Amino acid sequence: MKTCENCGSDHEGKYGSGRFCSTKCSRGFSTKAKRSEINEKVSKKLGGGLTKQQRIQQNIDFKHAAFIRENEVISLKDLSSRTVSKILLRMKLPCSCCGWYVEGAVGDIHHIVERKNDGTDDHSNLTYICPNCHRMVHSGLINPQNLINLEDYIGDEWKNYYYVKNGKIFDK
Repeated sequence: MKTCENCGSDHEGKYGSGRFCSTKCSRGFSTKAKRSEINEKVSKKLGGGLTKQQRIQQNIDFKHAAFIRENEVISLKDLSSRTVSKILLRMKLPCSCCGWYVEGAVGDIHHIVERKNDGTDDHSNLTYICPNCHRMVHSGLINPQNLINLEDYIGDEWKNYYYVKNGKIFDK
């Protein structure tokens, strides 16, 4: 015999995975008065035993850890493609190959030595080129040896455009 979680009576466990004596008790159990208690129980089970407050604190700790990691960024490839695009737009860089530049448009980051040929994500192996030059490099019309790498083209200048507060660029 089991005890009904709603009314406390003994039952044979046929309703609500054996927790209730009837469908009425099963439905009535999750009323507004008990909803927060039920949500907390479910959250603890799904959240690895953490309360809502603990999960909030964990998220704050995660954001803090993310902030620390951001300060350790050493390559554009350490960032998301969206963030890289924002940085490149702020820098207003022309194509390192042909000089193409259009306000609001962004070029491509290209591996000089392809990753499949053991190329790295280091700035010495990356270049910033427009989409047209990018296609020509892959078609063999531009020699990859003639490309200017990011290390020589922008160095660490990009980091000044990475740290932005209230829409204003500031030096870290």
